[in-house]
Amino acid sequence: MKTAPAFQFYASDTMADKRYRMMTLAERGLYLSLLSECWVNRSMPAEPSAIARWLGCAVDEIKPALTERVLSFFIEAKGELTSPDLERYRTTLEERREKQSKGGRKGAKGKWDKPSGGDNSPNSYPNGVSMAPRVEKSRKEKTRSELAVKPVITDPWIDEMDEYEQASNGE
Repeated sequence: MKTAPAFQFYASDTMADKRYRMMTLAERGLYLSLLSECWVNRSMPAEPSAIARWLGCAVDEIKPALTERVLSFFIEAKGELTSPDLERYRTTLEERREKQSKGGRKGAKGKWDKPSGGDNSPNSYPNGVSMAPRVEKSRKEKTRSELAVKPVITDPWIDEMDEYEQASNGE
């Protein structure tokens, strides 16, 4: 299973962290480089000279930036640095991916394991009932005049005029 190519980086959380806030620009750059390396490779060497070789930098650039503030984001074990935050995130992604995979297999099993209607297609049921797409029947649209609200006028003069018109039309 291929690993995720990226991880979530919440700038607001990082900027709110005092350890990050107190870092120099060089420390911040080293922290982000170590974090990226740990995502791709799961760990990286803890020794400053090895980090320098790993990142393609001079040891003189790494040593002053490899402070307690930077190292506080990582765990050192067996000469390697790992990021507990990234490993928790990686575990969450893997669990989510596994749940989605199980759900997909379950859905596919439900779709493909239905009894066939004889034509061996996945969209058929017994007794020849087809699962053809439902066609929506059109409905008659009302015109604007039919939708318009007709005012109710109660004026005796208008009623008299209506009666007059009806009488003159022979209604």
